[in-house]
Amino acid sequence: MITNVFMGVGWLTLVTWAIIPCAKGYIEFVLQMNQDDIEENRGKYFGIAMWLPPKVNRSPMYEITQVLHGFSVFTCAMCVSGIYISMLALMYHTASHFSMLVDLIEELDVIISESIQSGPQWVRQRREGEDVGQTLRCKDAGKEGSQRLIVDRDTLLYQHLVLCTRYHQQLIDFCYQMNRFLSPVLLIIFFFSEALMCLSTFRLAHGSADAESVKFFMSGSSFSLWLLTFCWAGEYLTEKSLAVERAVYACPWYQHLQAMRDIQFVIMRAQNPVRLTAGKFYVVSLETYLQVQ
Repeated sequence: MITNVFMGVGWLTLVTWAIIPCAKGYIEFVLQMNQDDIEENRGKYFGIAMWLPPKVNRSPMYEITQVLHGFSVFTCAMCVSGIYISMLALMYHTASHFSMLVDLIEELDVIISESIQSGPQWVRQRREGEDVGQTLRCKDAGKEGSQRLIVDRDTLLYQHLVLCTRYHQQLIDFCYQMNRFLSPVLLIIFFFSEALMCLSTFRLAHGSADAESVKFFMSGSSFSLWLLTFCWAGEYLTEKSLAVERAVYACPWYQHLQAMRDIQFVIMRAQNPVRLTAGKFYVVSLETYLQVQ
């Protein structure tokens, strides 16, 4: 859905900054409207006049320049959208890991019961540097020579909680590194989006209802939409990290005294939710978006 939204913004940018000005130029030429300063006003139907050759409003230079202008506008819009989509994908992917951790905690008793009833016996391997998903390994009890170790329910439960604790710690460390990487980029996005929204609004307030107003209206809407998607993703990530604390509180922790220390550790860490920041000035959330607007 996010990809479709950004693709739509890119196409709307092409329409408002290239197709509509091009059509306006043809209409005014056919109807002989506003043709007095057509030679001097080179940027009348284009973006930046300094890029344009002389006599750009004459055919065939007008058509060639409009094609190149539309291609450059669409390319810039798609490049910016691609960068933004990659950042949003990283944020939503991290939030999905918190959702999986919540499921592992909420279905704690179910997972242990199914593991015991499945038949094979559990062997715990404590190899240093082993991945979280490979710490527990199941061996077939029917094979000769296989190591046999009968583990009771409490021990299995304790091992599962240890895995959840490590998983949560790794997620927090990853979010810290992700915030260090995204924070300067988000600050630039916030700063320029706010500035361009203000300039677009100022231009709309002091202009007439024409094609120029449509361009600046679409520009302001695009910048506002970009900010909304980032603030929404930041809010979503924060909510998913807080859901870990609620899941631990909701589980029957009083039945698992052996794992009480690990449960307390998870609760203590989950009380500080993951928050992405734009530099040290903004917290990326819906509240910040409302303040900016």
